[in-house]
Amino acid sequence: MQEKHKRRARNGGLVAAVFLAIYIPSFLHWVYGRDISTDIIRMGALEECVNCEGYIIRNSVVYASQFDGKYIPEFDNGEKAPAKSSIAVVIKKPALKLLDSLNEKKLNIIEALNKKNENAELFSTDIAKIDNEVSNKLKIIISDANMNVLSGLKSLKKDIDDLMDKKASIMGGVKTADAYINSLEKERERLKEQIKSNTWEVVSESPGIVSYIVDDYEEVLKPGALRELTPEILKSVNIKQTAYDNNNEVIAGKPFLKIIKGFEYYIAFLLPQKDAELFSIGDRINVRINDIGKTVSCKVCSKSENFGGKYIVAVEVDRFMSETSGLRKVNADLIINSPEGLKVPLKSLFEMDASGMKAKIMLVKANCAAIREVKIVGMNEEYAVITGLEGSNKGSVGLYDIYVCDPRNIKEGEIIYR
Repeated sequence: MQEKHKRRARNGGLVAAVFLAIYIPSFLHWVYGRDISTDIIRMGALEECVNCEGYIIRNSVVYASQFDGKYIPEFDNGEKAPAKSSIAVVIKKPALKLLDSLNEKKLNIIEALNKKNENAELFSTDIAKIDNEVSNKLKIIISDANMNVLSGLKSLKKDIDDLMDKKASIMGGVKTADAYINSLEKERERLKEQIKSNTWEVVSESPGIVSYIVDDYEEVLKPGALRELTPEILKSVNIKQTAYDNNNEVIAGKPFLKIIKGFEYYIAFLLPQKDAELFSIGDRINVRINDIGKTVSCKVCSKSENFGGKYIVAVEVDRFMSETSGLRKVNADLIINSPEGLKVPLKSLFEMDASGMKAKIMLVKANCAAIREVKIVGMNEEYAVITGLEGSNKGSVGLYDIYVCDPRNIKEGEIIYR
């Protein structure tokens, strides 16, 4: 009996020991512990860029109107036109009423043709019925004549004459409709001749992109003047538009359209010294033109002298000329670097060495805090792209590793409850 009590005591002690091993750490964490925020390392990308205003510089041929009036565009804005093609027709003011009359005649002709077609379909059915009735009455006359029955001949002939008169009336209506349409056509041609004598056709000298947006900076912001630009010239450009609506009106001697020549254009940026130092002539960078939502690879083609802490940096662009044909001043991002890799919040790194682009991160390994040394590939104000540091005796860091979001006051080896 005593041995049995001893065995029960040993078993009870074993159960108590297991209970303490399992539940006391949890109890202590509940009483004294603290929650530590963690997350998983994921792949991502950063973008180091400079946001600034850009000024588009193009090679353009400008056309001024010969007289007051309105122009009729022959191409859409931003469309490419071949050389020697008609790009617009300018109509004198006195002839504008003739243009309204011409449009009215066109509508009248369309309306008359539609009515004629409707009537023709209706008349064709009526004429077919009349022809069928005439044919039937002629058969009766022939049959009666063969049988020497002549009493109804006079009445039948009168019926046939009435039917033929009705047919002639219908056919006359069709001819009248044709005559009306012909008269409208003649009036339209006469108006066209009158308008032609009061118009000027603009013919392109060379191929290029057609733009009906003239902002008066065509001579100032042109490729030949690129190296003569100053901050004062760029700051004076106060146009920022994507469309221009002047109701197609033109004034004598004033430019109203242009042909943008060539395949390249330039964008000049006025940058403070700290940003300008990031770029050198010959560098290839990506420029995102926010006004059209497009990114294009460009070459830095010029960099000015120092204008009191400001530099003019220009890039050469060979895409999206049509999309930017109506723009002069744009908002752009000069993308310096866009590294991809393991992306973590900047605040999760500690003991950062900015000159060597090194830092440490606190991982969670087997529920314990573990320090890893990393190399910073790129960073901005919020995030960093990192990779494991070669030759580190602390071990590596990889995708989907768990890290401590805020490593302050966390010691290596500390138990991390998540």
